[in-house]
Amino acid sequence: MADPLLTLDSHVDTLERALDAALDLRLDQRGRSCLDLPRMEAGGLWSACFTAFLPQGPLTEQARRAALARAEAMLAILDGLAESAAERCGRARNPEELHGLHAQGRRALVACLENTYPLGRDFKDLDRLASMGLAYATLCHQGANWVCGSNLEPQQGLTAFGRRLVHRLNELGIMVDVSHASERSAWEALEVSRAPVIASHSSCKALCDHRRNLSDDLLRAIAHSGGVVQICAYSPFLRLGAGENEASVSDFVDHLEHAIALVGVEHVGIGSDFDGGGGLSDCPDATHLPRITEELIRRGHGEAQLGLIWGKNFLRTWEETLGRASA
Repeated sequence: MADPLLTLDSHVDTLERALDAALDLRLDQRGRSCLDLPRMEAGGLWSACFTAFLPQGPLTEQARRAALARAEAMLAILDGLAESAAERCGRARNPEELHGLHAQGRRALVACLENTYPLGRDFKDLDRLASMGLAYATLCHQGANWVCGSNLEPQQGLTAFGRRLVHRLNELGIMVDVSHASERSAWEALEVSRAPVIASHSSCKALCDHRRNLSDDLLRAIAHSGGVVQICAYSPFLRLGAGENEASVSDFVDHLEHAIALVGVEHVGIGSDFDGGGGLSDCPDATHLPRITEELIRRGHGEAQLGLIWGKNFLRTWEETLGRASA
């Protein structure tokens, strides 16, 4: 029988680590990664969005193709995990499949793309990756690409191709993710998108004035689009001057509560960024995620609110995005 609380972490970078270190995610990789199948099970984490993460590289065709090959290799690891541990987990290409896996007591593995850089300047490779069941695509990483400016280029917004890409993501039912994007890029994505926009792993600028965090106005706009802001457990985004793993669960929940007070509990969730720098002093890996639930309960959040924060909001947004698809 599945746990009634369907927990979802909207952003982990574990596939990159698995690719580079040849990790077997069916086994406990303690000391080598923050998340694997045993620690998802131990920590009560029922689903996670595994990103094919690509750092920004040169804007050349050769570099782009190399990035695309890495993305495909990471997504192949996810498929291999689902096939080799089918009794414990499976691939979820939509919310219905995710709910089905949860009902069976199996972990749901969701594929996502972090940085559209490997797609180049046409839709051919996007359409192929979309067939692998992408839930969202993060428009950029740390550095401008052919689509938009990142938080390192605050004055640069969407390119003409970037506007077309947002429309194509809408048509394919892939959520548009503005984490890492410049504020101008995020606003322009919100203007262009015909579906909800998300931030898969970002925190609140009002509490920590980091260039990667979101202003209150942008938080409100994402919520107004019907989207969600998934608060990130990367310590430097939570407390100014903190190093990695120095902020606490309490600091993290402060950001959750700020966003909830600002936009409502229906538009907030959790994106740990495990294996991409995410982790807290008292929640360094997936086995400790129940501490977030415990802190939310301590602060007065009930079962209904916990369900929304831990996955229902994200799944609602994904379902609405798929409902507006026209491809």
